Amino acid sequence: MATFPEDCEIHISRLIKLWIAEGFVNVVVPHSLEDIAMEYIKELIDRNLLIVRQQGILGKMKSCIIHDLLRDLCLREAQKENFLCITKVYDVDIPPNIENARRLGIHRSTKQYRYNPRVLNTLRSASSARSLVCESEWISPWLVPSLKLLRVLNVHDIYSAEEIMQLINSRFLHFVGNWDVNTRLTSSVSLLWNLQSLIVRGSPSTVLPSEIWEMTQLRHLKFEKIVLRDPPRQSHSQDSCVLENLCTLSSLENFRLTEEVVRRVPNIRKLKIAYVNSLLGWKLSNYCLENLARLSKLESLTLDLYSCQKVPTEDFAFPLSLKKLCLRGCRLPWEEMRIVGSLPNLEILRLYDRAFVGNV
Repeated sequence: MATFPEDCEIHISRLIKLWIAEGFVNVVVPHSLEDIAMEYIKELIDRNLLIVRQQGILGKMKSCIIHDLLRDLCLREAQKENFLCITKVYDVDIPPNIENARRLGIHRSTKQYRYNPRVLNTLRSASSARSLVCESEWISPWLVPSLKLLRVLNVHDIYSAEEIMQLINSRFLHFVGNWDVNTRLTSSVSLLWNLQSLIVRGSPSTVLPSEIWEMTQLRHLKFEKIVLRDPPRQSHSQDSCVLENLCTLSSLENFRLTEEVVRRVPNIRKLKIAYVNSLLGWKLSNYCLENLARLSKLESLTLDLYSCQKVPTEDFAFPLSLKKLCLRGCRLPWEEMRIVGSLPNLEILRLYDRAFVGNV
């Protein structure tokens, strides 16, 4: 946690993903790693070592900050054990043993676009680094190619998908901005067989190859917009991969929720899909939304229907496990609100842009 700057607001979901990728969370059957990590966080909050900064509508913790005393203690112990090295790219003094550091934290510079070349060159020599969390912009494209052993990479800019393919040990990849526009990840992404989280913010559209369905360690896939193809057909002699660990898929476009897809993502918890009527003869019924009801672990669903005609009620079916439901542009008649009212675990309902139409 000392990786983050002082008084930095830390998104709890991000912290949990980082802990899991680092191997800090122990398996306790039958609980998921995410649930176990949340218990760790609750314990730290109960001891006033973490302070809740932001809560959701129902009191769910969304972000926190680390107590200054705990952060200072973590930094001292990390320096003793050579566990973590924190620096800023414009620092005059180079931190000791930075070349041998296993975890690097680079904080944002208040002097934008200024950096000390000696610091940057020294960082590039830290070839044994396993983790890089960089809050500073314009640095990672120069730095990442030198750090081939990274397992955790959280940066604010990346210019080429090809750079990712070199990180064969990666478990957590999080990028913000400057991703190739309309980029297409190649089939070689499946070589990242340890990858648990792939999160890209700021990219308008990303096409994912069908080889994604072979990456059994995946837990979270989050993009601004994903085009994800159907799983490849298997011969009768082949067993298809089941992504048992996959918790999050967001944000999919015109995604076909076939029976095969449902079978492959049995433990999905969070799903966000948008459907865009852009083709002649386009029909929502071709996307098998009735199979939503078969996702028995699904807790959060966001469904956006852009430029679609009025949706037949029979095209919808929601799982009883839903706790949060967001609908946009569905144009369902208000009398069909009973579909939502029949969900026993629903806690949050958000309706946007004619989710329901007609007389109440």
